Amino acid sequence: MTTAIDQATCAKEQFILRFPAGMRAQLKNIAAANRRSLNAELLLMIERGLAAACEPQSTLQPGRVKDLSNLKKKNMA
Repeated sequence: MTTAIDQATCAKEQFILRFPAGMRAQLKNIAAANRRSLNAELLLMIERGLAAACEPQSTLQPGRVKDLSNLKKKNMA
C-alpha cells in the first residue's frame, strides 16, 4: 500500500546526473555552508541560472562598457 508521501515523491521528476571528479564534494560543501541539502542547493543554482538566462543580455562585454565610459570622460575633458 502506498502512502501520500510515497505518491508525492513519485510525482516529482528524477534525473540522473554525472558530476566530474570532485564536483559532488564541492557542491556538498557549498550546500552544508548554506545549511541546505545537496538537492536543495542544486535546485536553487538551477533556478538562479534559469532566471539569469531569461534576463535581457547586453551586447557589450563588461570590460568594454568600462572602456567606453573612460573614453566618454576623456572626450568631455
